[in-house]
Amino acid sequence: MREAARELGVSFSLLKNRNIPLFLPAFLIGPAMFTAYSSTLAQHMSTYFGWTLAQTNYLLSPLTLLKLIMIAFLPSATGFLTNPSGRFRLSVFSKDLLLIRPTA
Repeated sequence: MREAARELGVSFSLLKNRNIPLFLPAFLIGPAMFTAYSSTLAQHMSTYFGWTLAQTNYLLSPLTLLKLIMIAFLPSATGFLTNPSGRFRLSVFSKDLLLIRPTA
């Protein structure tokens, strides 16, 4: 119990850094915004094309599959891009920049 209380104290001490409390709402708002966006998109497409929501969701499922493939691909891409004896030899920061650019 003491260990848990100590770890909780350490966690709360992180909130003294003013950047962390300013950044936390993004994690609370982000999933809600994604849910609202995807459901609004599905409703709009079903109305526009005259499809049922089930038919519309067939179009949205490849997006989810693509995200899962990307998640599975990232560790090998990271190793390939940062390998010191490899072709690219990127630093960690350069690798992150290269991987994030297509999503921006």
